[in-house]
Amino acid sequence: KFFSHPVSHIRRQLGYVTNTRTMCVTIPDDKRQAFLILLRKWGSDSRRYSFTLSEAAELLGTYVYLCRVCHWGIFLFQNLYHAMAHTLSQNAKRIWNSPEFKDTIALRDQYSRHPVDSSKYRYFSRKVARAIYDSKSSTFITPSIRSEIDFIIRVLSQPDVYHWESPIAHLIPRESDGDIYQDACPRGGGGFSSDLDFWWTILWLPEIYSRTQLPPSDRCFLSNNLLEYAAVILGLAGAIVAWESLPVETRPEHPLYLFWTDNMTAKAWTTKISGIKTPQGRSLARLFAHLLMFSDIGVDADHIEGVKNVVADFLSRLAETHDFSSFTYSQLQTRFPSLKLSRRFAPSSELLALVFSALLKPSVDIPTTRVKLGHMITESPTLKQNFFGLSR
Repeated sequence: KFFSHPVSHIRRQLGYVTNTRTMCVTIPDDKRQAFLILLRKWGSDSRRYSFTLSEAAELLGTYVYLCRVCHWGIFLFQNLYHAMAHTLSQNAKRIWNSPEFKDTIALRDQYSRHPVDSSKYRYFSRKVARAIYDSKSSTFITPSIRSEIDFIIRVLSQPDVYHWESPIAHLIPRESDGDIYQDACPRGGGGFSSDLDFWWTILWLPEIYSRTQLPPSDRCFLSNNLLEYAAVILGLAGAIVAWESLPVETRPEHPLYLFWTDNMTAKAWTTKISGIKTPQGRSLARLFAHLLMFSDIGVDADHIEGVKNVVADFLSRLAETHDFSSFTYSQLQTRFPSLKLSRRFAPSSELLALVFSALLKPSVDIPTTRVKLGHMITESPTLKQNFFGLSR
């Protein structure tokens, strides 16, 4: 064992590889190759058209294991998980209607509130779970499942482009290097960071606004949760550009920034595996992962009460509360002196096109190379143009 594991700054332990010089953790190449072989059995190039619950559990279980050392991989996992869960839920009806399963369910429910013999309830509960897991009923591989798997294959097949690793500083609980606030409404979005000295504001496309006014039962309806998540993505892009514009010697190494939002759903989508069930939400999650792939920034999120999110709320509602054709930076300085020395983040047309497409289309093709995020603008108090490029 001593000769097979020489003393080195690169150590393989518990199935992961730790580099104590770069302070990063990654997966061994043999595990990456083995997972690729498993994925290709599901991809577009395979002749497989269906799967069972146990086969899905094997795939997802392996994927979760690999995601423990990749802080952006988990956002791709949740997309695949929910695409599979949606399909499996349809298959569950066939299991539920079988006579044997109905009898087991009835016995489980019979003992669910038994005052003495709770062991029988546990026994029948395990039997129900085992019957579901061992079911040989197969479910078709849908286009959405294929799409998610093909994207993961593309990522894992290019380790020189997509580094499946994380700095240890992004995997452990610690204090953040700064705070970033954002907000969204049906008309637009906005946010700022005093620590990185930037702010931003945009207008949603008219088509996006019109979809927010549809009944929630309409399949084209856009919820405020999706707009808030899009605002977090734009805030992340601004943070990346602001951090990269700092002098190299002043940048915090492997920074972690705390994103504040007054939307609990957007907070959950930013920090953990949560229920992104809509195609638009899954496209935004893939874009969110894409931004993290090509940056050194780690992300955490927390909730702030809406009444306390004053500046971000104001920036997101400029189109509703002010004549944005004449509202200028000097007026913003007067209202919020803390932004006097801040730069304005102007998202690139490429980034905005991806965000808007994610909100409006069922699926979005994310580029294999890093998208242009935008640039910082130092506004002048005497500028005669507003934030949206219109003359005063």
